[in-house]
Formats: sequence, structure tokens, C-alpha cells
Amino acid sequence: MSYIEEEEEEEYSDSDDEFEIDDDLGPLEKLEKYVHSDIILHRLHLSKELCDLANVIGYEKTVEKLFPVAKILSNDVENVVRHSFADQIIGLCEYCLTNGKEDGKNQILNFFFPIISSLIIDNNIQIRANTASALVTLWSDVLDPELQEEHLYPILHTLGTDENDEEHRVESAQLLGITSEIIIPVLYPKILTLLEQLCTDVMFRVRKACSSTIAEFSKVVDKESVNSTLLNLFLKLSNDEIWGVRKACAESLVLFSSHCNQESRENVLCDIVIRLAQKDSSRWVRASAFQNLGPFIATYDQGSEISMVLLNLYKDMINGSKSPYGDSDTIMYCAFSFPGVLLTLGKNKWEELKDMYLSLCKDIQWKVRRTLSHSLHEVAKIVGTEIAEAELLEIFELFLKDLDQVKVGIVKNISQFLKVLTPEKRDQYVDVIKLIQQESVTWRFRKLISKQLSAIAELYSDDIINEYIIPISLQLIDDQVTTVRDTTAAEIGHLLTHLKERNDNIMIELINKLTLLSESQSCYTRQTFAFCCEHFSTQLDKETFCEYFYDRLINLSKDNVPNVRYIVSKTISQYLILDDNYTDKNEELNEIIEILKTDPDREVRYFCYYPLQDPSTFPRNPKNLENNNNND
Repeated sequence: MSYIEEEEEEEYSDSDDEFEIDDDLGPLEKLEKYVHSDIILHRLHLSKELCDLANVIGYEKTVEKLFPVAKILSNDVENVVRHSFADQIIGLCEYCLTNGKEDGKNQILNFFFPIISSLIIDNNIQIRANTASALVTLWSDVLDPELQEEHLYPILHTLGTDENDEEHRVESAQLLGITSEIIIPVLYPKILTLLEQLCTDVMFRVRKACSSTIAEFSKVVDKESVNSTLLNLFLKLSNDEIWGVRKACAESLVLFSSHCNQESRENVLCDIVIRLAQKDSSRWVRASAFQNLGPFIATYDQGSEISMVLLNLYKDMINGSKSPYGDSDTIMYCAFSFPGVLLTLGKNKWEELKDMYLSLCKDIQWKVRRTLSHSLHEVAKIVGTEIAEAELLEIFELFLKDLDQVKVGIVKNISQFLKVLTPEKRDQYVDVIKLIQQESVTWRFRKLISKQLSAIAELYSDDIINEYIIPISLQLIDDQVTTVRDTTAAEIGHLLTHLKERNDNIMIELINKLTLLSESQSCYTRQTFAFCCEHFSTQLDKETFCEYFYDRLINLSKDNVPNVRYIVSKTISQYLILDDNYTDKNEELNEIIEILKTDPDREVRYFCYYPLQDPSTFPRNPKNLENNNNND
């Protein structure tokens, strides 16, 4: 190596070392060395370690040494450092409360609250959001709510009455909404007074923030205040000269309406939404009003007589851009909200809405049809069996022949739709389920059917279960796609439970075919059987599991393929050994665990040593089965 190369490598190495954290330093030395470091990564690392360092050095040193560092980091010039510190606030406050008792509570109020007050108006939106979240958590989980008047309200009031800084007043308006559900009732009069003041602020951004806050507060204050004070404020904002404020009202309308009484909806809010949708000068306000029109109607009491102007406005949404008020998106809004509107208006309004609905189902936009395919079963439940069979079966069949993006909504909810039909009509569509299962291209459809096996079986006679449902289940459990097999394995236990309640013979017939999976020459199939047993151990009663599956599962603990033994190890360690129902098997299970602890495969050994580990944190298939095919 040349001298120049050696020099460059040495410079690079020195530069690299300069960014590293010296782990040989003690916790107090780290605080002292890195808090003033010119390297951002050092200060960032320190901010992320504050809670851990506090646990190491103890409460007294935390107050004496760590708090001054925390104060410096909270004022760091870099957003990323302040953001990281904001994430530590809750952990540090909980540490103080746990270890400092009464003094810890005082530290939270006297040390952390001034910091929170500063970060809550930080110029970085994410820091403000994280700090607001910390503020809510503190008052809901950590601090005595009775202290709010002394320590929380002053923050809200100081920000909200700061005439020199518009941003502070905006933040106050937003905080009122964020904290609405944790504020104690005794503060409501003061909060409402502050909110009224903010609603008349000269700056439109403050007024805009108030609209959503009104809706949030409507969830907690008394009904009289909702239908008088808050309603009047909302009405005034909906007439604001700035379109952004009116748009915010349109966006908050549904939440606010859901907490108003019927009289307020009919006499005030109905007029607001019609005005914003029909007459507003801004297309953005009109679009938002139309987007929320259907959900607004759905807030009415079921069976209410809705304003004909309001209903006609909703029906006119089907015309989209051809309407004098709407645009191309209004058709999508109309389709999305249809089930809620129909539920509110009632089955007797079906004839009035039918033509519109059938037209939507044939709309040229596949996204409109997709929305309706996902909700067809809900519409069927609302209109009932007779109308569903007379009017909706045509749509059901139409969507089944549509694009996959549309068809998926029917397949996903097919058991719920068929449940509405009479048994005679239902039987005519069992072949549809079979055809979907045989779908060779779109495996996701097969997965959706596998999730509904038990629900589908509940709809049919024993003969149809024997002839169709069991063969479909067995084909799905042996599907070529792993996720389909796994989903079926997770569902088929529920199917067995259902069959046991109605016909033992059918259940045993299915069990006999399932147990053959454990003897398969394919390691994939044996693994699937083991995976079934993992679910059966919690889904089936002990008697059924032990009689038909237990011994076969135990035998697979000696399988020559690691991925099969892996599932056995997981099932025994995660479920059977921890289940009080299987205490009589503990001796045998413990012997198997001891054997599996010496397994040559690391993943197999894993669950034997960490039986309480959350299964979701460890891979389902840690090794590639393709590499194990030669072992079969």
C-alpha cells in the first residue's frame, strides 16, 4: 500500500471513530461528554438513552445530573434531537412518579411542564404533535386530574390569549380539541369561554382550527351546551368569509351532528350542509360538503323523515359533473355512503332509491363498483330476503363477472350475502363457491373463501357440506400457495367445532382425511398438519384434540425436516405446556421439550428456551423449505 493510501485510510478511520459512542464511559460521563458535542449523532444518541440512563443512575442523580442535560436537549438547535427528546418525556415522567413519589410529581409539574409548554409551540409540526400526545398521556394516565386547573388550563389559556403570536392561538385551538376527552368537567365553562374567543379571532387559521375542536368538544360537554353554545359557534364559522374555514366546518359536520339532537340537525345543520353543497362559491367547500352529505344523513335517527331538499341533493350526486353542484368525485361519495343512508331512511325508502343504486352498480368507474361490491351484503341485510332475491341477485352475479378489483368485495363477504337468501336460493350458489376455490390465477380469492369456511358451512345442509364444503376445505388445506394453506389451517378448527355441534359423523369424516396429512411424503403437507394442530390445540376441546391429533403431533417432533419440527416445538412450548387442560400430559411434553432443546436446528430449539415469547415476533417459516426437499 502506498503512503498516500495509508494516509487516506488513517484519516478515514479517525473520521469514522469520531462519530462513535464510547461505551466504556459511565452514564454520568456520557451525559457530561456528549450533551455539548458538536456532532448531532452524539446528542441524538444521548436523547434516546435518557430513560435508560435514569434507571441506571437512580432518582437523586437523575434530578441532579440528568435533568439539566434534558433541559439542554429540549432546546437543541436540531429538530431531530428535540423530536427524540419529546419521545422520552412520558418515560421520564413515569420514572419520576415511580421512584420519586411526591417529589417526582413536583418535578413533573415544575420541571417538565415548562419544557412541554415550550415544545408545544415548537416550529416543527411533528415535535408539537408528539408533545401534545405526551400532554394527553400525562393527564390521562399519570397525573391527578384535579391538578388540571392549576397546571393544564394555564398552558391552554396563555397560548389562546397571546395577541402577539397567531401560531400560539392556533396551537391553543388545536390543543383544546386534542385534550377535550381528558379535561375535567369543572373546567368546561372556562374552556367554552376560551373557545368562543378563539372562534372570533381575527386570523382565519385560528378560526379554522376551532371547527374541529367544536366537534371534539361536542362529545364530552352536556347536551344543552352542544345544542346552544357550540351549535351557534359552528353556525357562525360555517358562514365565515374565508373558504378554508367553511371547508373545515364541512369536514367536521358529521362528528358534530352525531352528538347534536334531532332538532338541531333538522333546523340548523341541514341548512348548513345544503348551503355549503349548493351555494358555496368555493368548489373545494362544495366537494367537501358532498363528501360528507351521505354520512351526515346517516347521523339522523333511524326512520326519520328527512328533508326532501336534502334527500334530492343526495340523489343528485349520481349525476357527478353533470350536476350543477357536484363534480366527478361525488359519484364515489354517493356510492360509499349508500348503506348508511339506506339504513337511516329505512327499508321502505328502497323503491325511491332503487333506480339510483342500480345505476351506481353499473357505473363506468370500477372504483365506484368496487365500493358497492364491498357493501352489497349490508344492503341485502337492510332490505331483507324478498327484495334481496328480487333486486340484488342480478347485481351479485354482475359483480362476480366484473374486474378482480370489483369481484373481491363479493368474495370477501359471500357468506354474509348468502345468509340473507332463502335456503333454496342459497343452494343455487354453492357452485359459485366451488368455482372460486378452483380459481387458478387469483389465489387471494381462495384465501378469502378459506376465511369463511365455518360461516359457509352454517348456511348449508349436511348433504351439501359432505358434497361441497368438505372437498373445498381439503383442497384449500392442500393449496399450492402457502398463505392459503395457513389461512385454511387457522379456520378449519372452527369448522370442526361447528360440525361437532350438528353431526359427529361428518366431523369424523373430515378429521380422518385431515390426519392423513401427517403421513404425507411432502414436507409442506406435514408442516401444514402441524400448523393445523397449533390452532386445534386452542380451538378444539381437549377430548377431540387428544383423540385424533395429539399423538400424530408428537410423532412429528421426530420428523426429519426442521421446519416441521419447528411448528411442533412452537405448539408444545407456546400452547400445550402452558394450558391447564393438558397438565396430565406435562411429563411427556417436558421430555419432548428436553429432546428438542438439543435439536441441531436453532429455530427448533428457540421455543423450547423462550416459551413465553410472542409468536408474532418470530418468523413463521425461518428456513426455506426448498432447501429441505432433499430430506424427504
